[in-house]
Amino acid sequence: MNMDDLLNRLPHMYVRLAKMFHVKEINDWQLKPRLVHRLTMCCPVAGKALLHINKMTYHAEPGKVYFIKPGTMVAAEGSADSQAEYYLLPFAMQEVRNDHEALGDADQEEQAFPFQEEVMIQCLPQIIHLLEQIKQWHQKKKRLATMRKNILFQEVLWTIAEDQLQSFYLGRTEYSVTQVMHYMKQHYMEELKMNALAQMAGLSTSNFSREFKKVAGQRPIDYLTKLRINRAKELLVLSNHRLKTIAKSVGYQDELYFSRVFKKIVGVTPTVYVHKHRTKIATLNVSFSDYLLALGVKPVATTAYDKPDNINGYPPHIAEQLKGTKIVGALYTPSKTAIVKAEPDLILTDNRRIHRGCTDRYTEIAPTASFWDDDWKRLLKRIAMLIGKEEEARSWLADYEQQAAAARRKLHPILAAGESVLLIRIIQEEIRVYGGKRQLGAVLYKDLGLAMPNEISPEDHFITVNSDELAHYQAAHIILLAGQDKAAERKLTELRQSNWWRELPAVKQAQVYELEDRFNSHAPLVNSEALDQIVERMTAIKRIDDKFVHDI
Repeated sequence: MNMDDLLNRLPHMYVRLAKMFHVKEINDWQLKPRLVHRLTMCCPVAGKALLHINKMTYHAEPGKVYFIKPGTMVAAEGSADSQAEYYLLPFAMQEVRNDHEALGDADQEEQAFPFQEEVMIQCLPQIIHLLEQIKQWHQKKKRLATMRKNILFQEVLWTIAEDQLQSFYLGRTEYSVTQVMHYMKQHYMEELKMNALAQMAGLSTSNFSREFKKVAGQRPIDYLTKLRINRAKELLVLSNHRLKTIAKSVGYQDELYFSRVFKKIVGVTPTVYVHKHRTKIATLNVSFSDYLLALGVKPVATTAYDKPDNINGYPPHIAEQLKGTKIVGALYTPSKTAIVKAEPDLILTDNRRIHRGCTDRYTEIAPTASFWDDDWKRLLKRIAMLIGKEEEARSWLADYEQQAAAARRKLHPILAAGESVLLIRIIQEEIRVYGGKRQLGAVLYKDLGLAMPNEISPEDHFITVNSDELAHYQAAHIILLAGQDKAAERKLTELRQSNWWRELPAVKQAQVYELEDRFNSHAPLVNSEALDQIVERMTAIKRIDDKFVHDI
């Protein structure tokens, strides 16, 4: 990549995003050769694949971005043991040379795009966060959505350029060493020879070892050992694999030699380590703290709950139980320094967009489990299995089922046969109608068995509607939540004052039940509290009606 060309041209380059594709491929997938008609960015975020661009073959994986020019033949295939996830973003480019002259599409084709075909990046978490925002705006029908998508995509390119500039100014030798370190992180389980790594960095073996120590603070062999032992610690805590299997999976063919190296680095044998290290847990998504508390485990650290109803940075419903738990930054930007100070034995992260692509940062501190599940009960069982609390999970879920059954009995007299319940949430300026996939929708439609309107599916998470569309939802009951932001408050006021809202059956019958927005969560303790709140609100209106009839 010509850095001067990048610096000279990127500030004058404007992009128009044509489409966006978020693709998830199953094992052993294949993309047959096809001609690319637009300039396209490909960003792998999970898994590995072979990407063929004209006559070049690339090993596509997270940490790399590809820019494919128009008129290029592209093909790809995945492996039998690796699913792949990636974003494709076709776009057009326009370059403004001065205030009066711009390159059109024809000129654009003659100009080389300032990024090379394959770009190694260190900024994948930031890129994923921006791509997820683009995806959200891509699904909206607002007039300014296209403009917002283009601004965000311009920021994607800026982030990649900034990443490349930082690498460039580090110096070529240091940059080469960091690229080798990245390669070692991806291939630590293989037999890595120092002379091959030195050749990759463009250095002699002796110079490579010296330059590597300047950058990493340790010799290449020590860095490789640390990578392997950290991964072994993860597997010992997070899996039930035999010691021999774990040794081989991290690059050691001899189980006894692996055990000796492990004890030298960690201070105890692998067997002792397993029994000692499942007690001090840090959660990098505060909702996971809810899960741990349900299992009788108090986390040593968690990220902040940053909504206005927080109590000292904790969610209101578990603030008392979390007293003393260290807060280690915000959900999207946890502090590595603060996590280190908390000295966790295990870290729980969210493998959705929140922490995807940055797990390596945390495995250096402690074994890190990264997962998610749209079924919160299944997620509770998975966490319980991980920390040896299966019996506690079974007991808690049995109590919850009894609570839900009691709630169903109390609500039965309130709901006439066939009456549906509509769940509405106002967030910023959006009106969302929820299905039964997860969050409060799962509690209403799965756990309580309430009927949902025909317009939405049990498998929907939510759909965004406008006022005209919402007016056609003829539900007998409405459960209404509103975000804690000013825009949501204004939208709620506007909704209440509208004539069409007053004409809805549920509004006419005074069967609208407002809940705090925090109940639209995805965790056991808050869901248990939500059950009680739903019963209390719906039966309270019934009691008022009964008293009114009696007084008449």
